[in-house]
Amino acid sequence: MKYKRKLQEIANPRWMVGMLLCMVGIQTGLAQLHGRIETEGKVSVTGQTPFWLVNNRQGLATLEKENAYLRVGLFREMQDSTKWDYRFGFDVVEAWNYPSQFVVQQAYCDVRYKWLVLSMGSKERWGMLKNRALSSGGMSLSGNARPIPQVSLETPGFVTFPWLLHNRLKVDGGIAYGEMTDEAFVKRQLGRSDDPVLYHRKSLILQYDFKDSPWSAALGLETHAQFGGDQRSLKYYWMVFIPQSGDENSPIYDQMYTFGSTHGSWHLCLIWRRKEGVWRLYLENFFEDSSGIVKKNRMDGLWGLEYTSEKEGAGVTGVTLEYLQTTDQGGPMHQWLFRDILPGPHYNVYGNDNYYLSAYNSGWSHWGLVGGNPLITSPIYGKNGVTGIFNSRVKAFHAGVSWNFSRVWRGRLLGTYTRGWGTYGAPFDAVSEDYLSLLEVSYAPRKLKGWQFTLSGAMDRGDLYGNNSGGSLKVGFGF
Repeated sequence: MKYKRKLQEIANPRWMVGMLLCMVGIQTGLAQLHGRIETEGKVSVTGQTPFWLVNNRQGLATLEKENAYLRVGLFREMQDSTKWDYRFGFDVVEAWNYPSQFVVQQAYCDVRYKWLVLSMGSKERWGMLKNRALSSGGMSLSGNARPIPQVSLETPGFVTFPWLLHNRLKVDGGIAYGEMTDEAFVKRQLGRSDDPVLYHRKSLILQYDFKDSPWSAALGLETHAQFGGDQRSLKYYWMVFIPQSGDENSPIYDQMYTFGSTHGSWHLCLIWRRKEGVWRLYLENFFEDSSGIVKKNRMDGLWGLEYTSEKEGAGVTGVTLEYLQTTDQGGPMHQWLFRDILPGPHYNVYGNDNYYLSAYNSGWSHWGLVGGNPLITSPIYGKNGVTGIFNSRVKAFHAGVSWNFSRVWRGRLLGTYTRGWGTYGAPFDAVSEDYLSLLEVSYAPRKLKGWQFTLSGAMDRGDLYGNNSGGSLKVGFGF
């Protein structure tokens, strides 16, 4: 009864109708506007909310076994036919049993001139070269955590230039600075927090389409950095842009290596286009320092094979198979352990990279969820006072399948088997084993244009995430 009363409270019909009429009124004057109203409720029969009902949802999730939200968004999209254009989005959430009752999920404005976009604000972003519906998630950035407000100069996806290899080379990249917003949340969890943490992102992806061939190849690099705290002068923005050692005011670790907590990924992808669909073979090689950049972390990385169908009608629309490994991390030993007996730069003990570890707050995470692949366990799963990234050494097999039953019925299935060793510094007493699954079915009736109903069921069985069973019902209306 309590759950039903709360759903009625956050889905107050007068509030929804008023917002809907406001959006429709605005839309009549601006044809490029569109909006969406969405509500979702989740209930767990056993345990907490299952893994795949929490993760890879842009941070809009909670472990509470009963939770719900109402979401309203208004957006304007760009046209490709003009030199100048703009887009914006405003997306707010009223939630129950979430870390915050009211959430501004997105609030951004983008201005484009030809192939260059200035993006300002908080916007949902997904992992590079990944299937957002079927992949387990990018290692550097996945769309798992809440968006980070930032200012970015970037391309609007892949762009080509007539003078660059006859339009066969595509370029996608960007540079951004922002600030993380979870200071109060971290303080509640840890009892302390740093000053607001600054954020920096760089990325560049090159894709070459071979002449008169169905083959393409992509090579890319992305880096993400947390920095700042009480160091916020302009020179620190430059020090994190061109990686270099910290100054005398920086923490000793930053003085020994590079300023800020930086990580990134190399992307390698081979693409084969056929009449019936597209095949992609990829590797995302994650690194925390130079040893990972030159692949001294051996088999660590996200290895994947993906198929996307080009056929219309009923049938399988996509398949993704992935293997994730993060157990090597350059080996168990780090040169910091030998700083007193092996001074100088001549030694090469480079291991124990401790993926997603950060000198700031609770590691590479935002609002308790990791910014990268969620199979590296997020801080919200910590128990008995454990905070931060406590399980960064994992091996996992993941599979995702999507299909169309008909023009109005769609579905997807995710299945994951993962093992965890903890970290080199704090290993688990025994290796954890977990099985994670999700089945989701969506219905978009023709007679109710714009409406979509999604029913999901998920289950966890294992040591780290527990034995959880639950489901969700999502109702959305777009116009």
